[in-house]
Amino acid sequence: MAYNLATIVQKDAPADDGRVHIVVAFTGNAGEPRILRDKYIAGESIADIRAWARAEAATLLGKKTVADLLALNVTLDLTPPAGPTAAQIAQAVWLEKAQRLVRMRELALTNATAVTNFNALVADVNATYLAAYAAVT
Repeated sequence: MAYNLATIVQKDAPADDGRVHIVVAFTGNAGEPRILRDKYIAGESIADIRAWARAEAATLLGKKTVADLLALNVTLDLTPPAGPTAAQIAQAVWLEKAQRLVRMRELALTNATAVTNFNALVADVNATYLAAYAAVT
C-alpha cells in the first residue's frame, strides 16, 4: 500500500519571474485517495522533479485520514474530556513562575524594586516547589 504514481495534471504558463507552476496528482495501488501537490519549477532538471515527487510520495506513505479511522456502526463516545486536575493546575502555575524567574535572572536588573521582586519570586518558587515537579521540562 503506497503512493506509486505521480502525474502532472496541470501546467501553467510561466510567471513573470520565469517560474512555472505545476500540479501533481499522487495515486496509490491500494485505494489511497488521490492527493494533489503544487510545485513551482525554476530551472530544475527532470531528475530534480522526479526526486521531489519521490520525496512527496514517501511523506504520503502510511498517512491516514480521519475517514480511514471511521467504520460503520462504531459508537462514538460523547463524554467530554476531563479537565486538568488540581495538581496539574498547581504544577502549571509553578512552572510559569519558574520560567518568569529565569527570564528575570537573564535580564539581570539592578533596580531596587526589580531586585526585591526577584527575591520575592525566588522565595515563592522555592516555597511552592514539590518533588513531583522535577519531571517538568
